[in-house]
Amino acid sequence: MARKANPNRRVVLLEGITEALFTRSIGEISFRSLAESLGVSTYTLVYHFGTREELLKAILQSVTDRQNDALGLVDAHHSTVEAFIESFHTAFAIMVDPANRQLQRIEFEAAMMGVMSPDLLPIARGTFDLWLDVSAEALRGLGLSAEPAHDSARFIIDAMYGLKYDLVLTGDTARVRCTFDSVLTEYREKVVRQLSQEPGGTAPRD
Repeated sequence: MARKANPNRRVVLLEGITEALFTRSIGEISFRSLAESLGVSTYTLVYHFGTREELLKAILQSVTDRQNDALGLVDAHHSTVEAFIESFHTAFAIMVDPANRQLQRIEFEAAMMGVMSPDLLPIARGTFDLWLDVSAEALRGLGLSAEPAHDSARFIIDAMYGLKYDLVLTGDTARVRCTFDSVLTEYREKVVRQLSQEPGGTAPRD
């Protein structure tokens, strides 16, 4: 009977692989190059990941999972607009922390690879769609109807992703965070205005 792969060993290997990608492109990686970086045999990587395609899927899933750690701050139970906006402020600060800068680059590079690969695309899109769905649900919880909630969520998620790309290009964490704070200030006013325009709605008190 074939020996089953140790899931804990796989997690440790993925952590090492992600760190190795801090200084190289995903497109450059191979089982051999990663094995040399990690000090393991190519057999070990093949045993735990199978094929290069499966390895890329595991890398992308690992990166998006780590990026989604901040998503738990945004939920459907914020009682005020202010609490909703503050959750984005805190979540974005986590995502653009200097320690996570290379994760941003890996995420975008993997997403571009996903556009060209049917197997990678669902993972690449999954984290974006999850942020969009959770944000729209939170806005519905505050009182927006479905379509305005989705449109409003798309606005702030697109802004967030655009500034994450800015960070990848410039590395200027302080300026990116300052810009997002300005976006959030304007977005708060937008949400309050939308809520006041809902049938029977009034501007909420924070």
